[in-house]
Formats: sequence, structure tokens, C-alpha cells
Amino acid sequence: MAVQIINDSPDTLFFSDDFLVSGPLGPLSLLELDQTYELLLQDKYNNKYAPIVLGRGFGDSVVDGLGVGIKREIENKANERFYLELDKYYLWPCYIAPGDKTVGVIGLKVQKGPPLSFQLKN
Repeated sequence: MAVQIINDSPDTLFFSDDFLVSGPLGPLSLLELDQTYELLLQDKYNNKYAPIVLGRGFGDSVVDGLGVGIKREIENKANERFYLELDKYYLWPCYIAPGDKTVGVIGLKVQKGPPLSFQLKN
């Protein structure tokens, strides 16, 4: 989830210790960077348990197998770029100085739909 935090308090804030994120059922726990990455990465062709349908004949199987290998390589490169970008913009942990505005992403394991609440802890 993309978030923008503006610190208009006189104190430096630490994300996430100074914030409370809640949903309809109560407080939510933030996911760490690696947990968020694992939930979002592409693994259609790298998942060894996913069925991959190959062609009918021997030649088709060789071509299909090569295609899956190429698709795995493309998927791996996309996942690597995604991780680097996620790492660059992931907000947890981060300090927000008084008067600063911070924009980034956080990971939450929630269902789509219900609104979330972000509040400063007292």
C-alpha cells in the first residue's frame, strides 16, 4: 500500500512504532519487507509445484520446455527489479523528522474493501 506521512509534530516520528494501523477488526501488523516481497513476487514459472502443460510430441516438449526456461529467466529478472524497487521505497523502519513529508510503501495482509485507519499512538 502506498502511503504519505507528513510530520507536523515537533518530535521525530519512527515508523512503525509511533503509528497505529487498524482495520474493521482492530489493529493490523505490518509485514516486513521480505514478507511483502514473498506475497507479491511472480512465481508462475518458478513454482515447482505448479503444473506446466507441455506439447504432445517430443519436439513440442523440447520447445515448450525451452519456453518455460526463458519465461523463468524473465520472471526472475522482473522479481529482482521488483525487490530492489520495493527495498528503495519500503517505509519500515524509517524516521520522519519534524516538518518532513515521507512517501513510500508498506505491506499489510488485509482483504480488499474495508477502509483502514492510520493514527499516531499517544
